[in-house]
Amino acid sequence: MGRLLTVTLVCLVLSGCLSPLPENTNPNIPLHAELSETPFFPQTEFHCGPAALATLMVAEGASVSPAALSEHLFIPSVEGSLQVEMLAASRRQGYIPVRLSIEIQSLFDTVALGKPVLLLQNLATPGNPRWHYSVLVGYDISSNKLILRSGAKQRKVMSLRSFLRTWDWGQRWAIVLLQPGEMIETLSQQDYFEALVDIGQTDNLELAMLAYSGALSHWPDSEFLWTGVGSTAFQTGDLVESENAFRQLLKYHPDSVSGRNNLANVLLAQGCSSQALEQVAKAESLLMQDQRFASKVLQTKNEIAVSISEKGIVKCNRSDI
Repeated sequence: MGRLLTVTLVCLVLSGCLSPLPENTNPNIPLHAELSETPFFPQTEFHCGPAALATLMVAEGASVSPAALSEHLFIPSVEGSLQVEMLAASRRQGYIPVRLSIEIQSLFDTVALGKPVLLLQNLATPGNPRWHYSVLVGYDISSNKLILRSGAKQRKVMSLRSFLRTWDWGQRWAIVLLQPGEMIETLSQQDYFEALVDIGQTDNLELAMLAYSGALSHWPDSEFLWTGVGSTAFQTGDLVESENAFRQLLKYHPDSVSGRNNLANVLLAQGCSSQALEQVAKAESLLMQDQRFASKVLQTKNEIAVSISEKGIVKCNRSDI
């Protein structure tokens, strides 16, 4: 059985160049905000990653400690935690870690919505970095100040100019944690979908299904999301759910080559070679418009032919689409 096709996203290339002080461009947020109830975990040596991540998780209602996270996060050889491990740990706890845009305004807006932000800073120089994770919990636009949970300080006040320097040298990496199905105004569809791509590539199929299904309440006609639901259900062995997802996708996107090919694969997996043949023929007819999946369509067509030669053609009780 060929692997189901996925809908890919174009990732953004980020710049770490130092920027001038920005002006607040969102008149809908307060000039001052502070999430004073955000928990605080003083960092031990080299353990700012677990402390910062625990801060966000407990703020979201989780029961977790930096010590528990350190087991998976702390890497002795680098005396710290890598970003990829921070993201993986978030997903293991059932959260969707979403990277924010590189604009300072996105940090202000997110905090104004009640969400603390996990940041990576370089507290030294680009040539001799000293990496540090902290949590942004407040800002004061009128005085150009930011408020952080950082290191041993529960309330570290930092000038915007100093912060921007350290954040620029950390390549402006910042994430927010979301529950499956949760969405906040500061995120774009691209931001969110990139986070779902990462979840879809893990073995946490339960979280992937919750994440894709939850996002459909915001983007019900998304080819990418329906593909995610169908592919995840296929991986779990729920062929009925997978078939339903791809049929729903084709209601919105009848000319989707990948959707037709994926539905053909799911139907074949259920032994419905007649309907699978119909779908792969439709996919083949659409290749003039989209050649990206030509080899996969041919593979599916060949697999259907093998099935028919071995078992004969089988027609199931299915409606056409």
